[in-house]
Amino acid sequence: MRAFGLLVKDAAGRFDLSPLAREHLVPGGRYDVSDYIGLVAKSPGVQANGRAFADKTSPSAQNQPNPARPLFTAKGLESAMEKQASAGR
Repeated sequence: MRAFGLLVKDAAGRFDLSPLAREHLVPGGRYDVSDYIGLVAKSPGVQANGRAFADKTSPSAQNQPNPARPLFTAKGLESAMEKQASAGR
């Protein structure tokens, strides 16, 4: 979430929503897309993908070197979360 600019650390080292997240992900925000994200999350295809990746015996999971790998990373490329520098921001 930090790599996407959605979380920031405050002076005490606690995580908080960034202005970008507040604008787009909080109901009532200026450009709130939370309803859309909720609809997508409930779609049969997204739920089937989630179940397949959660089930370590599924063919989808067995083909992944890391079953926790994000769904939207192109095969052979590292995701931002797999890179130490961007994951720890």
